[in-house]
This record gives sequence, structure tokens and C-alpha cells, in this order.
Amino acid sequence: MKKLIMNVREGNERAAIVEDNELLEVMHAEDAGNVGNIYIGKIVTVLAGMQAAFVDIGTGKNAYLHLHDTAKFIQSKKKEANINRCVHEGQYILVQIVKDEVDDKGAKVTERLEFTGKYAVYMPFDGAVTASRKISDETKRAELLSLGRSLCASTDGIIFRSAANEVGINVVEDELRYIREKYVELTGALQRATKVTLLHTVASFLDYVLQLYPVEQFEEIIVDSVSYKQMIGHEHVVCYRERENVFSHYRIETQIEEAVHKVVPLKNGAYIVIEHTEAMTVIDVNTGKFVGKQHLQDTAVKTNEWAAIEVAKQLRLRNIGGMVLIDFINMKKEEDKVRVKSVMQRELRKDRTTSRVYDFTALGVLEVTRKRSGKSLRDQLQHVCQECHGSGHVRSDKETFHQLERELWEYKGTDVEAIIVEANKGFVQVVQPQMEQLKASLGYEVFIVDIASCSTTYHIRYIGSIEGAKERM
Repeated sequence: MKKLIMNVREGNERAAIVEDNELLEVMHAEDAGNVGNIYIGKIVTVLAGMQAAFVDIGTGKNAYLHLHDTAKFIQSKKKEANINRCVHEGQYILVQIVKDEVDDKGAKVTERLEFTGKYAVYMPFDGAVTASRKISDETKRAELLSLGRSLCASTDGIIFRSAANEVGINVVEDELRYIREKYVELTGALQRATKVTLLHTVASFLDYVLQLYPVEQFEEIIVDSVSYKQMIGHEHVVCYRERENVFSHYRIETQIEEAVHKVVPLKNGAYIVIEHTEAMTVIDVNTGKFVGKQHLQDTAVKTNEWAAIEVAKQLRLRNIGGMVLIDFINMKKEEDKVRVKSVMQRELRKDRTTSRVYDFTALGVLEVTRKRSGKSLRDQLQHVCQECHGSGHVRSDKETFHQLERELWEYKGTDVEAIIVEANKGFVQVVQPQMEQLKASLGYEVFIVDIASCSTTYHIRYIGSIEGAKERM
């Protein structure tokens, strides 16, 4: 059973995709980032050698625009091959972020704009009207395509999403008209442009999640907010009302904790080890306790198949992007390598993020790339440890506070009058402002005490009455 579980009650918005109680993907509000935002940008540099330009969009770092993402290249049907004939310095253009800035690299932008609605995606320069393959009703499909062609110019493009199959044609038409009017407004703003401006932002975290995963994909949607239940407005939505945090109740919290461990056990006693470097992620496959009942080579191949399934799952769950090298157990036969590679390709097709599986190297290492999309789960939850000078990772202060926040919320509405929390001085200083806000919502007193400790975690020392807390202070 495939479920979407959303935790928004405590203010730190998160969503989890779960299938048969196994966590497949976790999303945070900040994952939405700036991808999809549309700006009036100003060309500051054109680099003919790179066939690219750098665009000021007002975010601090100049964004990267490649020739293939310019409007003139698209409109010329890919015949225009010179960046200098597509854009020039000082020019104002409409651009959309397709990849967020990472570290010292600016965002990647395009003039190939996309407006994603609940029922359709509108692309002003695409020139094709199509419908999702999941719309199997031929009458409805023809009706949608006819609508798209009647509303759009020859240069416009539309993709009707599977959700369009569930509503009347007039609902889809209203959304399309609204999206097209939005685009006309933006082009008008560009004609009047005198400065760099943010024109359009992606909607809420809920909209971000439902654009990636329409409600029809799930057999059950669980949210811990009445307002979210109403906004989703689907028959399969359930409102979770228990005191325990919804992620804790469904064992998602535990699985998130496990997803930052280096060692991942396989069901047969073997295991994989995931290591991160600046340039790539390296994954090592080990047989561990598994020796099998057959020939040693059969054991290696079987373990490698299980490992390929788990690696694909971990890449998605941990949101690992970039270059990935997988050191499988040595296989002598070429057909065995083809078999393992095929398993890897099959499993990666389940991931919404694009991946590519290359070949085994001479040393038996399989090369894989996965498109970078937002922060990895490790970077979301951890920061470089100052005590060990970057040799390890610990949970970040922000995430530790959210963990404490979720734990404190479980005592709201009980007879608890006060709680004493102990933590290191640095953590206390960072979270004190948020803690004052939180106390007003909880309805009981929280005393947070700094202690001499290099630990980045906290300890709840006392739960009880006000008098009891004051005696222990």
C-alpha cells in the first residue's frame, strides 16, 4: 500500500512517501528551494567559448544560462548555434530556475518556461499538445487534446496530467486560461523592465509535493493538520489526531535516522557501505555473513543483485546526486555483469529523479550518475562537526531543535506543568529565540539549561510540576 504522510503540525513541514511501511522518500519544505521561480534577469556576461551567459537574477550569485536554454535557440528549432546572436550584455530576459545554486555555483536557468498546474503543464515555447499515458479513456483524451489546441498558439505546448482525467473539462479549461493569463502578465512586465525582479514563486510546500506526486498515486494520505486535509480535499485523506508525532507513530523517524548511517545491512546478512567525498559517492558491497549454499560465484551474483536493489533505494531515500561509483563483489562472467546492471536500471526507473547507469570499469566498478536535486538527506539533517574538524557528521542544531520541539509537543494537553531540558551552551544560544515562541504554544513552562558538554544532543532532565522544576534548577 502506497501512502503519503505529511507532518506539518509542529511547524517544520515534512512529507514521506511510504510503501508497505517502508520509507522510500522524505521531503522537507526547503527542498522546494527556488526551482520554478521566474525572474526578470539581466545578462551580465556572454561567454562565446562556453556558449553560455551569466544572468543577474538578484540572488547574490549570477545564474548560468546555456545556449540551448535561450528562447532564440528554441524558436529557431535548434538551428541557431551562436550564443552572441541569442542574447547580449545588458539585455533583460525572463528566466526560470531549473537547478538551485549549490555551494559556490549559481543557479541554472532557462528561457524555456514551464507553468505547472494541478491538471496541466503549460510551456509557451514547446509547440506540442500531449496527454499523460495514464489517461487511458480515449474519449477524454481526445477532448483534452482538442481543448489544448483550441486555447494555444502554434508555439505553445501543453501536457495534460493524469489528474485531468478525474475532473470535468471545464475545470481543466479554467486552470489553463489562468496559467496563460499569468504568462501574458509576465511578458508585459518584461517589456517594462528597468531592473532585476522576482516575478513568480512556486506555491506552498503542499503544492510542491502534490505537483511531484498527484493524489491519485496514493491509496491513503495521512496529514496531521485539519487545514491540510481540507486543502487536499480527497476522499483518501485521513487526519491524524494523536499526541505522538505522526512520523514517530508510523516509524518514519526511525527510518530517517537509519538513512544517515554509513552501513546498510541487506536481508541476507551482506551489507553495503556508503561513503561521501567532495567529488562523488562511493558504495562498497560486502558479503558479510552470507556465504550461500551454492558456488561462490553464484553467491557473489545473488548478493550483487540484492545490493543493486538496495543501492537504488538508498540513492532515492538519501537524495544522493552526482557521480556514484559502486564496487560490487567481483564477477567473472560478462552475462552476470549485464544481469546486475539490468537490475540497477530497473530499480532506478522507480525514482522520479533522472539517473543513468553506465558500464562496469576494468576493475569491476559500476558507474552511475543521478541528477542533483536539492540537498541530500545527510546535508538536511547534519552539519560538519567542529569538534572533529570535519572528519564526521552530527545532527545540526536546527534539526536537533525540531526533534526536541516534536518531543515537547507530545506533552501538550497533559497535566505536565514544567520540563527541564539540558543542552550545550552553543545549542541553547541558537534555539533560545524559537524556544520562547514555542513555550507560548505549548501551555506549560520549559526551562532550557546550558551545561558543559561538547554533545550536540539534548537531555530532558525533569518532567512534572513547576515546584519540582524550580527545586532542581
